[in-house]
Amino acid sequence: VVFPPRWVEKVYGTLPGTEQLVLCGKCLALDENRPSLDAAIGEYNGARMVICDETAEVRWRILTAKWREDRRAQDMYRLSAMMGACYVLHKSWYNLIGGLRILKNFGCDEELMSIRTLRAGGTIRMFKQLAIGHIFRSRAIKPPYRITIEECLRNTIALALTSCPDATAKDLIVKLGSDKIVSRALALVSEDIQLIEKERDALASVLTISWDNYLQAIDAIDRGLL
Repeated sequence: VVFPPRWVEKVYGTLPGTEQLVLCGKCLALDENRPSLDAAIGEYNGARMVICDETAEVRWRILTAKWREDRRAQDMYRLSAMMGACYVLHKSWYNLIGGLRILKNFGCDEELMSIRTLRAGGTIRMFKQLAIGHIFRSRAIKPPYRITIEECLRNTIALALTSCPDATAKDLIVKLGSDKIVSRALALVSEDIQLIEKERDALASVLTISWDNYLQAIDAIDRGLL
């Protein structure tokens, strides 16, 4: 990850007094042979939240954030989701919505933060002054840490159980199907069910926007109406 000069000052000048605001920087895809912000090979402007896509691979079938490739001229427009390594928020807001304590290992942090931010009455905005360079790992290069699809999916299921209404969470889990990957992920969830139930109870007074209103909001945001 490559950050531009004086990025802290730019962020600090925007965040004070707006604890419910999350800033999502512009992501510049970098060439691994020339990792310079001035030589980006791709550009992404925030993300959008996809609740369910039954045609997607199981890892990305429910509650997943997708990159936005549009390049709107204006700045600070609203987003329905943030993306990893590109967002900045107040520590107090991070703690209020539970941080990442329900997650294990890698995966689902931006989805968790996105859903909880909006459902708790916060706002996510595109902040183009913060352009962050990122070298994306190809499928042929394994990450330098252990990660499995089952563990990532475990996080997604835990997110559904803690941040969605019970009926919605159950419906989304059903849409994952019943193959071996899903079964192993559900087994990992079962191991942490007490932790998950405790987290859901802790969030009861924090999530102030109904699920239906949340769905209406992200639809309006993604269509540029909010």
